[in-house]
Amino acid sequence: MTFRHRVHTDGSFDAPRASQGYVEAGHVQLHIQARLNDWYINDETTALEGVLAQATSGYGWRVAFGF
Repeated sequence: MTFRHRVHTDGSFDAPRASQGYVEAGHVQLHIQARLNDWYINDETTALEGVLAQATSGYGWRVAFGF
C-alpha cells in the first residue's frame, strides 16, 4: 500500500498510476489517495487502518508506507 504524498495544491485526485518497479517485480499495489491533504491527521485514520487490514487479509505479506 502506498499513500499519496502531501501536495501543494490539494482538493483533487491525481490520475491513478501503478509504480513500474512494483509491477515489474510482480507485486500488487494499492495506492491510497485523499482529495485533501488531511489523510494523516483526521479522525478517520484509525478506521482506515482497520479497513485496509480487512481488505488485504488474503495477502501473506503486506507493507504500507507513505511518501
